[in-house]
Amino acid sequence: MEAARDTRLVPWVTGHPMRALRLAGAWDKLLDTVRWIEQRQALGMYLRQIDVPGVDTKFIERYRATVLGHRDHWVIEPSPTAAPLDCLDRAESALYADLISNAYAPSVRLEQERVSFTAVEKAVAGC
Repeated sequence: MEAARDTRLVPWVTGHPMRALRLAGAWDKLLDTVRWIEQRQALGMYLRQIDVPGVDTKFIERYRATVLGHRDHWVIEPSPTAAPLDCLDRAESALYADLISNAYAPSVRLEQERVSFTAVEKAVAGC
């Protein structure tokens, strides 16, 4: 499998072996999606623009960390910002781009104290 040669995944897979096993059925689509985004990502791009066979917005949202999982806790940010954030990783940058482009709703903010404790435990455990 071509994806097995992507050595950038080794630290994540070795650090999260149980999660990697749970995602085994989706690996091909996940890796194809990551490659597509790496090659074509642009600021303000919408999820529906990802053009990978067998991948739709529901697939992407199913595998996308905390903001989307806490939709019922969103509040409207009264003074949103679009300041550049240079220290974010790829996933965080993609989410930030979606947030500042109002891809999910206008001026979404998720306050950290509204994130469920279960979600925090899972994130800390690497699940």
